Amino acid sequence: MLEPITPLHWSDRFDWVWRLLSIFLLGFSVSLLIDSSTRLLIAGPDQLGLATVIFQSMITLITTNAALTKSGQEAIQRFLTSIKIKNNLWDEFIFLMSLLFFGSMAVFWFSLPSFWADRYTNIGDNAYYCDRINKSDIDDKFKVDAKGEVEKPNDCNPKLAIAEKYYQGAIKLNPDRPKTYYKLGKIQEDIQNYTEAITQYKIAAKGGQIEAYDSLIRFYIKGKDKDYLQAERWLEKCLKLAKGKEHKHCSADIELILSYLRDEKYDDAAHWLSQMTEYWNVESDINDSKAQSFGLTKKQYRKKQYDILTYLGWALMKQESYKDAEFQLQKAIKKETDKPLAHCLLAEVREKLNNKKGAKKEWQECIRWGDEYDRYVGRHIRLAKKRAAKNSVE
Repeated sequence: MLEPITPLHWSDRFDWVWRLLSIFLLGFSVSLLIDSSTRLLIAGPDQLGLATVIFQSMITLITTNAALTKSGQEAIQRFLTSIKIKNNLWDEFIFLMSLLFFGSMAVFWFSLPSFWADRYTNIGDNAYYCDRINKSDIDDKFKVDAKGEVEKPNDCNPKLAIAEKYYQGAIKLNPDRPKTYYKLGKIQEDIQNYTEAITQYKIAAKGGQIEAYDSLIRFYIKGKDKDYLQAERWLEKCLKLAKGKEHKHCSADIELILSYLRDEKYDDAAHWLSQMTEYWNVESDINDSKAQSFGLTKKQYRKKQYDILTYLGWALMKQESYKDAEFQLQKAIKKETDKPLAHCLLAEVREKLNNKKGAKKEWQECIRWGDEYDRYVGRHIRLAKKRAAKNSVE
């Protein structure tokens, strides 16, 4: 007599589904591991990155071996029996473990553009800025100079090769990092690889990194072969971009204007100064909110207004519009009474207006606040001392 057939438990009817899903999940997990490990290795992993790749590879090897080989399956069965999982739930349990494993691989894969790219950028920052920081946003940790550039400590000897390696690694993990392209450009400029520096700055600028626009402007106005057309083109783009960004401004505008003045291109200087007068609202009083809208302190904003008014007075003086020049320079002095250049230029203007008494007073102020060895105003201070000597003889 035949023994009665024992009916399958209802859950056992779907065991093939759980097994198939487990195999698919393991396959996806291996694919994610291979892709993420390859990207991390190409980027040049640090010790933590290498250890992570090795650890995950070992876990993947153990998991796939357990799931796909007879000895591995027997080991799993013994394990499930030891923890008292019912036979009819084994396939479901293995599926849950496969799902968790897939989840961990997915988290690691998605962390490459964020966590790992940020980590590489931090390592690059520490190398470039001499281990003084531990955040990727270096602007929060260092002083910013007059050009809007981050100042490295005086005793800093940057490890450029290490910084370059990790910046490049961060970009390989996440190409959408304009600030990192900008930092790469700075390194290339430091080693005088100007062609590559320009390339990196342009990529960063297209990504909306305002500092990259400033660097491009400075590049095109330095040296003997200046390209003012390119500099103006990048400044126009920078100003347009900065209008849509809070706490951002273009810092190279003044440098372009000063370069025009030194090259005696007074009409070009006056053209840009008229735009900057409106852009920086030099006629207005200064308050915290207005300064902060440009990402500046009140002191920095006042200095910006002073520079624009002073250079406007300079350009007008050279265009022989002496009354207008006098008016602008007086406004500049009201902004910053202890800066020498406006006093020096006002003295020259008053001499042209035959106001000897007023000129003498401004020559004295020029000498009082200036230093003849200063690279920017030294020539004016030396001229002031000659005028002062001449007046004392007279």
